[in-house]
Amino acid sequence: MKKIIFFPYHPDIRTIIDFKNDLVNYEISGVISYKEDQHLIEPLNRAIGVYIDDCDELISACDAIILLDNYRDYHFEKYLQVIDSARKKNKQVIITPLALIQLRQKYNIENFLVLEKYPKDYLSSSEVNTASVRTSLRRNSIPIIAILGMGINCDKFYVQLLTNQALRQRYKIASINSNALGTLFDNYTLPSFLYDSMQFQEKIFRFNEYFDFVARESNADAIIIGIPEGIAPFDVQEFHHFAEYPLIISKAVFIDIAIFCSYLLNGSEFEIGLKDIIEKSQIKFEVPIAAYAMSRTIFEIPNDENEKIAFDHLEGNYLERTYPSLAFSAYPALNLLNLESAKEIILECIQKLANNVEAM
Repeated sequence: MKKIIFFPYHPDIRTIIDFKNDLVNYEISGVISYKEDQHLIEPLNRAIGVYIDDCDELISACDAIILLDNYRDYHFEKYLQVIDSARKKNKQVIITPLALIQLRQKYNIENFLVLEKYPKDYLSSSEVNTASVRTSLRRNSIPIIAILGMGINCDKFYVQLLTNQALRQRYKIASINSNALGTLFDNYTLPSFLYDSMQFQEKIFRFNEYFDFVARESNADAIIIGIPEGIAPFDVQEFHHFAEYPLIISKAVFIDIAIFCSYLLNGSEFEIGLKDIIEKSQIKFEVPIAAYAMSRTIFEIPNDENEKIAFDHLEGNYLERTYPSLAFSAYPALNLLNLESAKEIILECIQKLANNVEAM
């Protein structure tokens, strides 16, 4: 069991702590961050029974440190300090793919273990780095459950881990996760070519091929695919690559059912807007949406187009007061404040695949 600490603070750490018992070969031993994040990391450390606040002590007590994305554009010098401290103590340094790209834009750095998992045959295949591309799509025989959403920061990572947790007691499940931290749960990583400058059609064929590698290696009863970003652009600032990723994945493989993740909505946005969004998504991506999950995140689009969209990850009493009742929703709803109920709904949705795969 490898003891890991995280740097810097990132909202996804809360998700990892919530699912800490599902980690595969890893154990969380702490969180460190910038000084101004003390009020954020202290409750995280206390939640896992860590009462040490000194960074050097936490680094000394771990086996590896995982460097996370700099999603707030803080100064990168602290990353270099943490890396230097870890290496002086002979600790392994693991980095998310995005964090590595961010650091290399500023510094000439090498010798990192990137947090990712690919099928072994895929990595060894000569087709990975050649121009050889399929010219036809193979129909997948394994049921696929997709997790897609309105945009970034709408709990897709959380819902994918929850779906995996709900299903694995009955079925053999494999996951392809849109979040690199899914690797800590033995999830496969989305292939990097999705984010490359490559023809749209080529990405579709390549993903169809990548899915085959995952299906063969995992020998799973069903595969969960987390789809990055969102199903449509916002008016300003965040364009979600104009829904490129859900379009590619939904064309590359046949998705049997999907769970749709929305931001936290209330009033008419919830009752009318969400239903409209789900119906349009089903038509646009040809994906049957079996349920939706109301995330714990709200967002605010700024008046100044030079400012970034603000995401607020709600928690505690304020979240409980703000979270809407989902009892009379037009679609089956996953209440993320009632996980046992949410898992029951996931299992009910999976029953819809019974006619497709009798072996499940």
